Amino acid sequence: IVGAGTGSQIRNVAVRLRLIGRGLLGTERGTHGFGDRVALVTGLDVTEITGPLTDTGLPVLDTRTFPYSGYLMIDSMQTGAPFEMIAYSGIRGENLFERPRDESGRGIFRNSFGTISRPIARGMFAYAIPFRHYDRFQPRTESEQMAYFQKAFGIPGAHWRRISWRERAPRIERERLCDIVVAARFDGAPDWSAEPTNRPGGLYFLDPDAADTGREDPVFDLGVVADELELRVYFRYKKGSFMRLGPDFYRDDWKETPILESLTVEYEKAGRIVRHEETRF
Repeated sequence: IVGAGTGSQIRNVAVRLRLIGRGLLGTERGTHGFGDRVALVTGLDVTEITGPLTDTGLPVLDTRTFPYSGYLMIDSMQTGAPFEMIAYSGIRGENLFERPRDESGRGIFRNSFGTISRPIARGMFAYAIPFRHYDRFQPRTESEQMAYFQKAFGIPGAHWRRISWRERAPRIERERLCDIVVAARFDGAPDWSAEPTNRPGGLYFLDPDAADTGREDPVFDLGVVADELELRVYFRYKKGSFMRLGPDFYRDDWKETPILESLTVEYEKAGRIVRHEETRF
């Protein structure tokens, strides 16, 4: 510090920092000596995990700087190990991220954006990860926390022939790892969380990866006679949508979202006369 006048005064100021982790953000631990320069890296909010992940939530050291809801990127502190993203739906107090849960109370939305589920334990770190779109799909799950487009068609005695849809082409030239899947049921059964059978009386899960029609747009035959058809359209991020491919290089399909342009339902129904009127000419 330089003072006014002809003289000057220099003061050495020492600041002690509490080290809470090393090798963060995929970096490697190194040897640091006296006199090495230290720079403050501003970026993601981070907190230490203080206990196991449960259906209720994830206990951490401090939640005060985090958004009220969003996604956490879990760092296992192992060099080269893949990250996992998990969703949280709220903050309880200053030390717990609350998890979204299904209708039975089970915690959901782990391995979001196509990441891989890994053991989560005390001493790991959780980062607040910025995101553009929500990943709110999990197969064989029913929850108010999920996101989907739902539509019902009531036509008594109809023969439901097939379902097809068109997804908007991606802006990138390569195939992206996010797409659209559709669940269907007839006459209100079974539950949306049931195991799909793709047969009459069961839940239909229409996955374009399993379709073999030779067409660009997925087409699925049904062949069911029922009074009502219900559809749910889900937006899915497949495995690898978020993936570290190398130092500071990630696959970024998780930054896009699939867009449904059209959905077509084909059915047959015997016609009937609703109103008949004869006029004189």
